[in-house]
Amino acid sequence: MTADATSPGPSPGVSTTDFLDAVVLALFARTRIPACDRPARLGRLLVVETPAEAAQILDQPELFAKNFALVAAFGPSRFNQNGAAWKGLRPRTQRAYARAGRPVMQAEIAAIYADELARAVPDATPGAAQIETVLARAALRIFFAAFGLQPDVAPFLAHFGQLRQTVAELQRLSWNGASTANRDEIRGRAARPLQDFIAACEAQPEVNATITRLAAEAPALPLRAMAADFMTNMFAGIETTTASLAWMIDAIGRNATLQDALRDEARDPEGQGSLLASFRDECLRVFAPIPFVVREATADTRLGHHDLTKGDLVLLSLVGLHRDAGSWTDPLAFHAARAEFAPGAPPNPAFRPFLSGPRACGGRRIAEMELTAALRLLVCHFRFESPAEDPAFSYALAFRPKLGRGHRITRLT
Repeated sequence: MTADATSPGPSPGVSTTDFLDAVVLALFARTRIPACDRPARLGRLLVVETPAEAAQILDQPELFAKNFALVAAFGPSRFNQNGAAWKGLRPRTQRAYARAGRPVMQAEIAAIYADELARAVPDATPGAAQIETVLARAALRIFFAAFGLQPDVAPFLAHFGQLRQTVAELQRLSWNGASTANRDEIRGRAARPLQDFIAACEAQPEVNATITRLAAEAPALPLRAMAADFMTNMFAGIETTTASLAWMIDAIGRNATLQDALRDEARDPEGQGSLLASFRDECLRVFAPIPFVVREATADTRLGHHDLTKGDLVLLSLVGLHRDAGSWTDPLAFHAARAEFAPGAPPNPAFRPFLSGPRACGGRRIAEMELTAALRLLVCHFRFESPAEDPAFSYALAFRPKLGRGHRITRLT
């Protein structure tokens, strides 16, 4: 790819047998069809891909409620609750996110990523999996630091594979339906990761004390419910951040000229970082870590040209929104220096990687600082090469590339 040309990314030709991956591929495939010719639905769900309809959904969470179906089997959290239940959960963690998202925290975030990369990647040619683990460790440390904690993150990171697999199964069954027996079995399986998380917290008193304190805030919550919310916050934040960084690594490795330009800017103490910021946001546009969300109409209403009845489900496609032909120049191409992300450009209503409205991502500021800090360090200290073919990917809670043997990483001296 050239610095401002073709887009790396999955295509309908990428083979996959996984149900959720097929859903994501279907959303990508829709963007290659003129909007007027696309089917209105994907399965039984109405698909929304325009800024106006997206705003209508995201600005009215009482009318378009979150619907996580069986994924909520992990327990109540700010991600799957609505109305008063959500309002009772959100402040317990949001105060920590607001403090940690201040610009003054940028240096601490960068220091954590620098420490992990220096300590855990001593090899001259580290593997892609090794880099991903290091990035996840750094993101976990930053998550806990937001609450004033410095635990050993290894026991928590060890559970991510199990969590990812369980989330994928819960989403698949939510789409395809499940018998009562299957639902009971899945709820039992979902309870195990939470129990493992609680055990890991109990082994580290400072973490356990924090969750206990958050649970005691008025109105008081059962400790298990607070643990479920804390675990979901942790998992969602680390998964989306590391998925975004993995896509950046893959994109960097596809264009040596772009990579050199990013490195030069990252090493320039007087630089404004405009290319780094544009590249970061272009990766979030093309490879949104959350490719879609599902909402449920809580009353009869009209969405764009569509009448909805209470209980109807709507799929908001970030894949489609981020490629809306009326909002982007050359929307299907990857432009590292995209005009829409140039300094001084107005906010684009079709760019919502963190969603928007009252239910927008509470950790957005932290995530943006993490992505910027990690990107600078990665291009300064490593050279990346990616395979020529389109990247394979997987989707559970986050949309991520499968970095593997074809990705070569070399530490720079």
